[in-house]
Amino acid sequence: MTETEFTLKFAFSLRFPSLHSSIVVRRPGEKQIEMTPEERFDRIERNLEKNTEGTRDLIVLSRTMLTSTEKVLESQKAVTEQIKELREAQAETDAKLNMLIDTLDRIIRRLGKNNTKE
Repeated sequence: MTETEFTLKFAFSLRFPSLHSSIVVRRPGEKQIEMTPEERFDRIERNLEKNTEGTRDLIVLSRTMLTSTEKVLESQKAVTEQIKELREAQAETDAKLNMLIDTLDRIIRRLGKNNTKE
């Protein structure tokens, strides 16, 4: 019996309990289990409780992930601002360095002209 057949048989037994006082439930690879409607109902309740617990855990996990993502986003904004400041400082340093190079170049050229005249 495939998983789909099992599910359909199980669902049918729940929908029409008067047709069967008990039903044989068997998953592939398992031995046959005869269940009364009360046992089936108890089994469904247990599975529902497990699913509810799992859903709660997923909600907690998603909230934790959301909080973590927000913190990462804030950190990323701070780093982006720092990079912007570093770029501006680098541009100022480049400008000052270029001015220094120009000044030294003029001084060296002037000294070179004075030495060649002598």
